[in-house]
Amino acid sequence: MVIPAATTTYKLSAVNTFGTETKETTVTVNTLPNGLAPVIKSFTAAPSKILEGGISSLSWDIKGFTVVIIDQGIGIPTAKYSQPVSPTENTTYTLTAINSFGTDNATVTVTVGP
Repeated sequence: MVIPAATTTYKLSAVNTFGTETKETTVTVNTLPNGLAPVIKSFTAAPSKILEGGISSLSWDIKGFTVVIIDQGIGIPTAKYSQPVSPTENTTYTLTAINSFGTDNATVTVTVGP
């Protein structure tokens, strides 16, 4: 995992006896003027109640983040603004938004049952 302070392009090269393959990716850093910490405007679960084996979608709206992390073993979400979850029991998720000026946290609970 990388958390650059500014937009950065990374290059990965794989080399074997058959040649070299190189790929690049750019990590764009969203920054706010005047050194403001990120602000989580909303963090929701839809639906907030599921049956066992069901799926809920965690969604968020954040201003000024560099990276988002969700606890409960999720880590960095696979999508930019949502993450599907399928807990087997009532579970509270904590979303942490980070930039170089600070962090913000929010929680949401998915209830499992009839």
